[in-house]
Amino acid sequence: MSADAPRPDADDGEPPDIGRRVVAVAVVVAALLVVAAATALALDRRTGGDAGPTSSTTTVADLVADQQSGAADFLADWHAWRSIDVVVRSTFVRERADGEQLTSDMVLAQQGDRRLVSRLGGAEGYVDDQRVRCVSESDGTYRCDRTPTGATAEQRRRDELDTWAEYLSGVPPYYRILTLDGGCYELVLTRALPGADFGSVAEFCFDEASGALVRTRIQYANGLVETTEAVVIETEVDAAIFEALQTEPVGG
Repeated sequence: MSADAPRPDADDGEPPDIGRRVVAVAVVVAALLVVAAATALALDRRTGGDAGPTSSTTTVADLVADQQSGAADFLADWHAWRSIDVVVRSTFVRERADGEQLTSDMVLAQQGDRRLVSRLGGAEGYVDDQRVRCVSESDGTYRCDRTPTGATAEQRRRDELDTWAEYLSGVPPYYRILTLDGGCYELVLTRALPGADFGSVAEFCFDEASGALVRTRIQYANGLVETTEAVVIETEVDAAIFEALQTEPVGG
């Protein structure tokens, strides 16, 4: 997945039910707590329960507690972000290891069961239960393909949270999470993960006021770096934008 990628709001576009959101996040966090406890026990057995006089003062329990706390906060922020109605206008930059850059405007529109991301002359996302993919053809035309999925936005968000719970748990976790200042998190890949949706090192920053994801930076093993920086955040969403993004490309 690129800078937009690895998943309850009301399907009618009304503000999400807070109780349902809390329960959904609590379920995922509870799963992480169980995994964290098992991780601590497993690592404690490996070290014999004694870190030794020459080891770091950071204990296994410290590491597990930090991962557990960071993962719980990240999951809550991710769920809140994916549950709001918002339009985020950003700048997207893809930079290769040799320094060559590709820059594009980017628009993300999210409301109820509709979510589209448009950049580099194309668009991708969901409208109701259909997956939408739009591309700019070589002859200048803009074509959108739609595939029924039968899934709601709530189901997609739950899938995302399940995926994140898997990525942030394990012995060791696939991604070690660090909490940074300013609503940001850094994820570092610690063991092999097929596909590695968020590269080797990833940074995600959330806006405290709106809850929107306003910055991402993903560095891949081949040196490719993709960065997204929000320029404008709109919390009032005009439904017409979803039709517009399927009619005219952004950044093409």
